[in-house]
Amino acid sequence: MAQSHDPRAVRTRLKLIDAFGRLASSGSPDDITVSALTDAAGVHRSVFYKHFASPDDLATHMLRDLFSALSGADVVMRGQLAVSGIEASRNAMSDLIRFVGARRAVYASLLGPSAPAGAVQSVTDAFAEFTARALDQMAARPSDVDPQMVSRFLAHGVVGVVGRWLSDPQSSLSHDQVVEQLLQCFPGWLTSPSPSIDTEHTNPTPPHTPSTRQRK
Repeated sequence: MAQSHDPRAVRTRLKLIDAFGRLASSGSPDDITVSALTDAAGVHRSVFYKHFASPDDLATHMLRDLFSALSGADVVMRGQLAVSGIEASRNAMSDLIRFVGARRAVYASLLGPSAPAGAVQSVTDAFAEFTARALDQMAARPSDVDPQMVSRFLAHGVVGVVGRWLSDPQSSLSHDQVVEQLLQCFPGWLTSPSPSIDTEHTNPTPPHTPSTRQRK
């Protein structure tokens, strides 16, 4: 659904997002209805449908915003800050797991085995889109690696694993353990312990200067 950038529309959308966050952190998915969201946000029910098609659409929108932020942060960490691949990947996965874990019941119903038709695909597509953007700018990516193919592989894997973990009440894995298990599945060049260096933005190697003994 197209999003308006009118200040009033943005404020209303933020109210609905905030209301969703509060309800998702304390209630069950069945409690997160359009009526509950609009009551919590203090807006009319009809206004909701100007921004989102359903509560699931709002939940997916929040994940899409998260993926966008994680993608941008990953580029900065690997490039400008020269953070190692493993730490940049761990940071992104930790933020993702913390986000959905804090809203476990809601995202279990959206990403788990009983998810609504199209919901998992929509989230997977968003993950792949923003991952591809980050891979396109990654200096450590081997030249023969296709960002689109790798991003699709990672998206299906990460979303699938996270959905199963969220929907399994018997899972003994902690947030950190889920993160580490995901990292074990990433390509080695993506989780290199050495910082990624963007050679286009680093200083060139200075020319060789003859030693004193070589000077005549």
